[in-house]
Amino acid sequence: MSKYNTDLDYVIIDIDISREELEEIKAEADKIISENKESNENLAVAYLKKVQCLRKLGAFKIIGFILYEEDVLFFDEEAKKIIKNEDIKNLLEKALELSPDMPEVFMQLGLLNHSFFGLPYKKDEVKKYLNKAIQLKPDYAAAFNDRAMLFYEYNLLEDREDKKNIEKNKLNYKNAITDLTEAIRIRPFDAIYHLNRGVFHSRLEEQKEAIEDFSNAINYASDVLKDNFKKMF
Repeated sequence: MSKYNTDLDYVIIDIDISREELEEIKAEADKIISENKESNENLAVAYLKKVQCLRKLGAFKIIGFILYEEDVLFFDEEAKKIIKNEDIKNLLEKALELSPDMPEVFMQLGLLNHSFFGLPYKKDEVKKYLNKAIQLKPDYAAAFNDRAMLFYEYNLLEDREDKKNIEKNKLNYKNAITDLTEAIRIRPFDAIYHLNRGVFHSRLEEQKEAIEDFSNAINYASDVLKDNFKKMF
């Protein structure tokens, strides 16, 4: 359980943690929630842990450099149980009732409203939640990363709607690079942040910067991330 860190997002493919460890964390969280003897803050953390473990234990497929769920459901194979996104949302809302200014919960709510996490896409809601998380926790590297990926999805939508909107797309890419640069400043050896920033540099045809980021991503990648890369290609 020592690997668990609320600063991280356990849905990201780079997190090196085993199913057994996640099950242990989830069991401890369930116990805290059922006994209901802890402080409100500790109870809120237990709900957060449960959400992250359920999502990480779910069935995933990898497309490109973003992690997508198999549909609008999470399937916990060990528990033989299907978890709906709405149930995840309810758990997060309970956490906020207990601890209204918990940045990690706002980030998870932002992710949940992202189109590739199943619920109808509400980009303003996503941005609101991620901005709130960063406002409450200015050194929240994972939230900067996730906000950068929101700029990526903005551009996917813009590209489909108006292919001539090149300058707006470039501005979004530059904003994403700014957020990822902040994430890297906070956590300089996190491979996924270098990888994502490299993608944005390459889209801006900044080849030197992209190669540098991709090289760093390779150097810093954990065995888990390298294995996931192999599955992609």
